[in-house]
Amino acid sequence: MTDIIKSLKNIDLASITVIGASINFIWSVIIAILLLIYLSVITGSININVIILLLAMMFSVLIFSIPEYFGRAYLFNFLISKLKEINIKIVDMDKITNISIFSSALLCSIIALIISLITYPGILVAISLLSPVLQQLMFIEGGFFLIYAVIQLSNPLIIAYSFILTFISVVIATFIFNLISPKIGGLKLELTQEEDMTRIDSINYLNLALIFATIAATIGLVIGIIISIIAMNFAATISLIIYLIFGGFVGGFIVGGLTAILYNFLAPRMGGLKIELVESLDDISDN
Repeated sequence: MTDIIKSLKNIDLASITVIGASINFIWSVIIAILLLIYLSVITGSININVIILLLAMMFSVLIFSIPEYFGRAYLFNFLISKLKEINIKIVDMDKITNISIFSSALLCSIIALIISLITYPGILVAISLLSPVLQQLMFIEGGFFLIYAVIQLSNPLIIAYSFILTFISVVIATFIFNLISPKIGGLKLELTQEEDMTRIDSINYLNLALIFATIAATIGLVIGIIISIIAMNFAATISLIIYLIFGGFVGGFIVGGLTAILYNFLAPRMGGLKIELVESLDDISDN
């Protein structure tokens, strides 16, 4: 086996925007259908306001995903030259086994902070425009939870949370990735070299599902422990911790596996994600 350290220097804006927005839209359709089924079951009927809200959610996801992916990739390409590089260990040029932890977390959290500052005013406008529909949901059983989630987006503290939570989440995710990836043979990819760019043709869905599941279960454990500390009653929250771990694992497995399947379906038709990888002189442990 040949281990090489590559530095991620550039992300192709067009490819990540097209395939990223497409995957997000398909996910929004799946979630909308599941929410519609859930609400129709508990209410015994289908409310037209719910359908309007779900349709608005689907197309909002598509519309906002385009500038979001383009913007995040643009910020990445701009910031990566000014911050410490993100190194990736690749085995035999088809398996990723290690990713820089703190440099990845810092870059991702700065991008999340900038995106939050830019999008927050738009979120407030969108919520105000949807307020008549949201008021109708108050009279629907189960609608309160959907309204509560939307209202939380208007809290200005979400801007600070975006930086803090992104940094913590990426640290945990990359640490778990580096821990589990070598044990399952790495994250297996099919790569094609195109001049200075490397195209990701496909992602092994089982590998990604296991990695997502382990990361989500670990984050669930951390959240459960934090809740038990705040509640000062570990015994009372043990069932919640078990639920968060199990639910995180199952949910992460489904999300990771289905995302890889969607990517593998779309990549040959839209062109896979293209990234620029260059030889790195630094060791991953330095990042």
